[in-house]
Amino acid sequence: FDIENLKLLLLLTIHAITSVNRDLCWNLIGVLNRAVIKWDMYTSKDLLQQRIVWTIHNLDKEISLLLKKPSQFPSYEYLQVEYPLTIKLYEEESLPLVNKNIELSKLKQTILHLNLTQSKSDLHELSGELEKWRISSSKVIHQSSDISDLISWINMQYYYLLIELDQVSDSQSFQFTLQYLSNSFTLLISSSDRQKSNTKLSITSNLF
Repeated sequence: FDIENLKLLLLLTIHAITSVNRDLCWNLIGVLNRAVIKWDMYTSKDLLQQRIVWTIHNLDKEISLLLKKPSQFPSYEYLQVEYPLTIKLYEEESLPLVNKNIELSKLKQTILHLNLTQSKSDLHELSGELEKWRISSSKVIHQSSDISDLISWINMQYYYLLIELDQVSDSQSFQFTLQYLSNSFTLLISSSDRQKSNTKLSITSNLF
């Protein structure tokens, strides 16, 4: 077990997303998911290992939804890692925002399930949950110095998932697609040079 190798694999997976390399993304996230199981990281009490587990979780849900393939991440009922997170890895870290990212990935898993099963029974309820996430996430970042960029990112994620929900519904439209594109370009234009790489990563992954 080598934590540094796992970190490198995570970085390589992010690179695969930005390179729009579907096969590499799927293969790498498969390796990471198996590592979580092989080394029992899903039951770990170590803070760094727990964070790596949630990072793998978030990437897995993102890639699975993008590729419309079942998630390879361990079932939630087996997880014994802390959530919501209560201990910071570093002083400036925003735990509420980290927890909102995990919550977003859980919503992606639910949307993926609806997409794969073509179930329409929970669309209205899930749309409401997504709206609650958008509102609560906006409240979390209201004190951030990057508030305008973060709000655009939240809106971009929100409309992206509404697009995914729209694909399952009986009546599809381009309304959410246009809103998504609008927020994407707003975020890209308004981002500082330091943040443009993160912004491009978000846009690239959602347009995969």
